[in-house]
Amino acid sequence: MRTGLKMNVEVDGQQHRDFDGRRRTEDLQRDLMLMANGWKILWFWVYELREDMPSCIDKIRRLWLANAQTANQQESTTR
Repeated sequence: MRTGLKMNVEVDGQQHRDFDGRRRTEDLQRDLMLMANGWKILWFWVYELREDMPSCIDKIRRLWLANAQTANQQESTTR
């Protein structure tokens, strides 16, 4: 059965940095929970989007296509 890609794309900006590390700890806990449930996570800084959006979109596209290829291979082996 094909379940599809579960992808989380995160964009962090300057406000995302904090001095006590609490925000990073919360992010890490959430990311670990998502990954344990089969999610793929891509992280970008806002400046990456601003300075090179096509490259960011390409990273998302490559992950999507790699998942589709893997899913198609799995489907063909179960038939």
